[in-house]
Amino acid sequence: MTQQESNDEISAAVKIEYVKIWMQQSQLFWSRLQTISALQTGILVGWYKLANDPCLRIGILLMGIILSALILFIMRRDTKYMKKMEELAKNEFPTANDCKDAPTGRQCGYAIVAVLILADLILLKYN
Repeated sequence: MTQQESNDEISAAVKIEYVKIWMQQSQLFWSRLQTISALQTGILVGWYKLANDPCLRIGILLMGIILSALILFIMRRDTKYMKKMEELAKNEFPTANDCKDAPTGRQCGYAIVAVLILADLILLKYN
């Protein structure tokens, strides 16, 4: 085995590790989205059940907005890690040339969170 072949094998092994880290961060990203969805479900149920107590309703909505925003910041960090791993792994990721105009999964995730927070803000305004 030549030195070049040895370096290529090491480089490929390192790139695979970057892909594994990317996969872990991707799983964390989607897990956080599920957490926000469950949180928002609880917030909306609590808001509905507390119809007779406007102060608590406002408190629950504000808590939901704050917690969702914090999780959103963590999701943004996950995205930064994933982008860095994509750069380091370079050609190890398949390309999807057929879907250039479609939104990415990350964009859809952010849109879901934005809609949920917007729903809280609307309920807060019309409480």
